[in-house]
Amino acid sequence: MKIATSFGLLLAAAVVGGPQLALADPPPLTQVLQDFQDTGKAMERLERERAEAEAARTKAQAELDDLKRQNPQAGDEAEKIQKRIDEADATIRRIDLIVEGDASNRQLEFKATNEEEVKLALHLPEILQKIIDALGSHRINDKFTAEPYFDPSNNAGGIKLHWKGNP
Repeated sequence: MKIATSFGLLLAAAVVGGPQLALADPPPLTQVLQDFQDTGKAMERLERERAEAEAARTKAQAELDDLKRQNPQAGDEAEKIQKRIDEADATIRRIDLIVEGDASNRQLEFKATNEEEVKLALHLPEILQKIIDALGSHRINDKFTAEPYFDPSNNAGGIKLHWKGNP
C-alpha cells in the first residue's frame, strides 16, 4: 500500500514546511490512518494491561483467602496481599476510565489533500478493516470498530471510533 510512502512524504513536508502546517485544516488522510493505527495499538496494549491486572488480582485474592484460612491472625501478610489487590483494582479502574473517555469522545477527521488520498478515502471501510485485522488480537478486533465517512464534494471525512464494553 502506498500509505507509508505518502505518510513519509507528508512527514518530510511537515519538517520542511514548519509551523505553518501545524495551523492547517484537519490533517490529511494518511496522518489520520496513522493515528487510527496508533489508537488501535494503544487499545490493544490497554487490553493486555487490564488482563494482567485482573490475573494479578485473582492470584492475590486466592493467596489472601488461603492465608486467612490457614492463619486468621496473619495481619501483616494479609495487609500486603490486600495492597496488591487494591493496586490491581486501581489499575483496572484507570484503564477503564481511559478507554471509556477515549472511545466515547474520539473522532478522527481528515481532509484529502491529493487525488491519491481521495481514492483511498473512497475505499476507507476496507482500509480500516485491514488495519484492525493487522492489529492481530482477536479480542480487540471484537471490541474495536470504526465508522468511516467521506464527502467527495469537499474531500473531507473522518473516522468515528467505537469501543464495545471494557477493554
